[in-house]
Amino acid sequence: SWRGPYGDEQDFLLAGRIIEVKTQLSTADRYLNVSSEDQLDTGSGSIMICHQTLDVPASDQGEACSLNGLITTMAEVVASADIAAADLFRSALLEAGYRKREEYDRPFWLLNARTYLEVRDGFPRIVPSMLEPGIGNVRYRVAVQACAEFKIDEDLAKEWAFSG
Repeated sequence: SWRGPYGDEQDFLLAGRIIEVKTQLSTADRYLNVSSEDQLDTGSGSIMICHQTLDVPASDQGEACSLNGLITTMAEVVASADIAAADLFRSALLEAGYRKREEYDRPFWLLNARTYLEVRDGFPRIVPSMLEPGIGNVRYRVAVQACAEFKIDEDLAKEWAFSG
């Protein structure tokens, strides 16, 4: 379901449900960076945004992990569930340009917070139908604070993503 390496507008596609992941440092301004007018267009299916903030601890503490550590863990989980999916995952990593490198052993990343947002009518966004002919490839930012009424809890987000 991971589509990012293949140039798709959104990160994940699960049975007609689309998930876009937005990650930033916890110290950054709270904005969702949107890479095109198509990224939050629900014409292709329902969209949920997973917005997460990360801390950068001084050392490997608790649940903190490096990029290499995260990839290793994910590959093990996928391989234990389905060997064909593991092959697809490795192919997608190569397509995305990932190669295990020593410099990816640091920094460590620690999840600070995760919020789920349902993109529906009224969500602050730009979609293709709003643009005049000849305008495209629009990049913009949405204040996370402006999305408060679109928050859904984690259990509902999981049900939304996997109930199809």
